Amino acid sequence: KFLAFYTMVKFNVLSGRTLVFVDNLFEAYKVKIFMEKFAIRTAVVNPEATKVMRKSALRYFHAGQYDILLLVRMKYSYKIKTSQVVNVVNFTTPQNLQDYNMAAHKLGFDNGSVLTFTYKEGAKVSENMEAKYLPNLEKKMTKKFGKSLFVKLPIDWVELYRLKSRVDDILCTLTNKKIKNYMANEIKKQILTNKKLKEYFNEHQEEKEILRSSLETDYKYRFMNK
Repeated sequence: KFLAFYTMVKFNVLSGRTLVFVDNLFEAYKVKIFMEKFAIRTAVVNPEATKVMRKSALRYFHAGQYDILLLVRMKYSYKIKTSQVVNVVNFTTPQNLQDYNMAAHKLGFDNGSVLTFTYKEGAKVSENMEAKYLPNLEKKMTKKFGKSLFVKLPIDWVELYRLKSRVDDILCTLTNKKIKNYMANEIKKQILTNKKLKEYFNEHQEEKEILRSSLETDYKYRFMNK
């Protein structure tokens, strides 16, 4: 998935504003860190973040400062407004037709594309449920529309494997600990920039310095040289 996704972005197959749906927040940050390693600007709309941070991610995405916006499927208690979205990617296969429709409705116009990644049956992936989700979606589509709406895209894996070593090198560094540390870093930054806490930190400078010093430096997350 990471190899196919990176290749499609790299060669402008997915050009224009792209939304990416994943199943959970951990997966969202894993994709974000991965894409940033290749200098591809990516933001996460974190359902657990403050309202200001969520709006900020959306605003900068619409302003063109991010190429990709990551959303956690079915985790938001508020409506997310997006505009002029050209591509929607289901990084993890939707479990039902409702989830698939939700992603498709985010497109800004009719000639956009929805791309769904799924593991092949028998792939060496723990708890591979995606092989079951896809036939279920096709069954529901056939019942509702008279046919499956999926079109299988051929991929020249020989060409993609030229980039495989670079992708594998990045994925090897994305340990659970590193992703959790990255997420913790994001929360600390939110606390430090929270306007409601500004007065508190002015009165408790030592706490502000302790929090600031605990931030992991950005060098750990810099992207690979071309």
